[in-house]
Formats: sequence, C-alpha cells, structure tokens
Amino acid sequence: MAKINNKLIYINLRDFFKSEKNQNEIITSIKNGGIIIYPTDTIYGIGCDATNKKAVLRLNKAKQRKPGQPFSLIAPSINWIYKHTTIKKYAIKYLKRLPGRYTFILKAKPSIKHLVTKGAVGVRIPKHKFTDIIRKHKILLITTSVNLSGQPPARSVREMPARLKKAASHIINAGQFGGKPSTIIDLTGQKPKKIR
Repeated sequence: MAKINNKLIYINLRDFFKSEKNQNEIITSIKNGGIIIYPTDTIYGIGCDATNKKAVLRLNKAKQRKPGQPFSLIAPSINWIYKHTTIKKYAIKYLKRLPGRYTFILKAKPSIKHLVTKGAVGVRIPKHKFTDIIRKHKILLITTSVNLSGQPPARSVREMPARLKKAASHIINAGQFGGKPSTIIDLTGQKPKKIR
C-alpha cells in the first residue's frame, strides 16, 4: 500500500508482529513499488523490491548514490543463494553462518545478472523476525543502511535523514540500535577478503 495522502506511516515493531493486517500492508507496499525502512539484526535498513526498476531508481536517488553503485539483497533462502550465485568450495563454511550479521559478496549467475552490477552481488539473511516474514513471502528485498551516501548510518528514527523518510511509505520502528552494520566479506576471489 502506498503512502496515504503522501504521509509516512509509522508502525511499531511490536504492533507489526501482533497484526496480520500490518504485515499484509507492508508486503503489499513492497510489491507495489514502495520503499520501506525496517529493522535487521544489526541496524536499520531501507529497501524495496529488487525486481522493481522504478523503485530501485527512486531509492538510489533518495540516497544520493552514484549510478551503478551496487545494493545488497536479502535472499529469501540459502537455497536461493546456491541457485543464483557461484560459490567456491571455501565459501561454503561462510554461508553456514547465515542467518547472521554478515553480507557475503558472491559472483552472480546469469539468472540475476539484470539485478547486479559488475557481475557480483552482496547477499544477506539477517537473523531477525521482521526479515523472516519478508523472506516467507519470497520477496527479494534490497537492503542498504539508512543514510545518505558517505554519511554514518542511522541507529534511530530521529537520526534518519528527512529525504529518506520522504521517499519511504512505511517505517517499522524498533527503537534505538547500538550495533554496527553487517560484516562484509568478499567470497569471489581465491580466498576470502574482509571489506568491512
């Protein structure tokens, strides 16, 4: 469901879990091209349906990112990762850490080349009940931190940039986060490389 009268809709995380109506509203919004701000197992994320080009462009513009900069994806399942990316033998043990606080960069197979840049994709499976619900609906969700390009990520609703709130249809408010962004490990080379 898109914005009502162009107003941002706030939903408390606890209310989201209690209400199937709220859950369906979020799922419908994503499927209709909406951008949402949501909690993960690290910090807040902002994202949209990765297969909706218009939504991806709006998100890119809102974050003031340069064209062609890659986004990471929340994979619906481990099986999805194996099906759509090329995984080296040494990388298998890393994927066993999922769900968890990691983003793994993998080579994309032709089936998702239209969704990625430079032939690689960052994939996540956060350990969080909110993203579990998104994954249950088989939605391929872009995930990126709630910040403008080059700025530190927001750890509370108050810290979120106004232009990102303006771009979003919904915020799932989970209070203050004190953690760090996910650990990024590049698994495309001959050995793993920690990026962050």
